[in-house]
Amino acid sequence: MTVSADRRHITVCDKDADILYAEAEYATSMLGIHKVADSNGAAPGCGQDATYISLIDVFKLCPGIRSVKGSVGHL
Repeated sequence: MTVSADRRHITVCDKDADILYAEAEYATSMLGIHKVADSNGAAPGCGQDATYISLIDVFKLCPGIRSVKGSVGHL
């Protein structure tokens, strides 16, 4: 997971081919709480999001497990 130096872009990458996925929850200076995930595992591409008015103040990485039926749950 990376947050840009200007605190406006966040990227989450899951590079392992396993049953886990990566999701980030972040809060902005405008008091918004958002989530961005990379749920495709080792497939190309990452989850990305951006803020245009506010800044990303705090963030946390939340791993999860893919279930057999395709739904997801947090660890």
